[in-house]
Amino acid sequence: MQRKILVTGANGKVGTSLSEALQKMGQPHVLGVRNLDCATQDGSVERRCFDWDDQATWTRALDGVQALYLIKPPHDEPAPAIKELLASCSHLERIVMMSEIHCQAQNDSEPQRAAEVVVERSGISFCILRPNWFFQNYTTGSYAPKIRQQSILETASASQPVSYIDVRDVAAVAALELLNDDERSQHLPLTGREALTSRDLADIIGSVVGRPISVSEIPLPDIRARILARGGSEATADFIVGLSRNIAEGRNAGVTDTVERLTGRKPISFSTFASEYARYFND
Repeated sequence: MQRKILVTGANGKVGTSLSEALQKMGQPHVLGVRNLDCATQDGSVERRCFDWDDQATWTRALDGVQALYLIKPPHDEPAPAIKELLASCSHLERIVMMSEIHCQAQNDSEPQRAAEVVVERSGISFCILRPNWFFQNYTTGSYAPKIRQQSILETASASQPVSYIDVRDVAAVAALELLNDDERSQHLPLTGREALTSRDLADIIGSVVGRPISVSEIPLPDIRARILARGGSEATADFIVGLSRNIAEGRNAGVTDTVERLTGRKPISFSTFASEYARYFND
């Protein structure tokens, strides 16, 4: 079916891939970006200013839109802003929200889970995506500089397997769910095709770039200290440390069939990803 879609976080990892997927499908959509002057997306797609800290931008961004790809606002408490936004969006037919793996295990009052609850209680048909950690964290994320400059892969655990996923697979599912005319709402756990340890990742990257990649375990207190040193809030540190603790304690190894079941193909493998993105592992 055809719906006009607003993609928030359009310059992010998933947002960029989602726009590409929607263009291939011939699906009309607009890109919600905070700063129009700094937007990097294809100029053939309409861009609109969308700023979580400026409610005046919300109405214009959502004009004529029937479906919303929703990235949580970068706030310590994201739920209030989402609630205000959705209160002004009674015309929406579908919301696809980006969350994270294991969010359902949190208490409903915890910030990230509370954001999900707002969507669940909005009265609008929704799909909440709960992906595992992204492959792209190792090419454009916080882990990338150490790999490029020092051939070190940092991790919360060298030995615990994680079913990492490519953002392109997340985007493919998001695109299908934005167009889903089934009125049932759902939560979708998203993983890659296999669970790999950080040592496995280092070996695969090393074989692609032709140099050894070592693995360095970072204790959870050090992860927290780094976030705070970069100016992150206590809430942000709690969030990232919680995600890292799940890895360190072996909770992220499960593999789901969601990507294959919905898209009709297997998820992209890390080996394929590493070969395609080899240039990002070199300084």
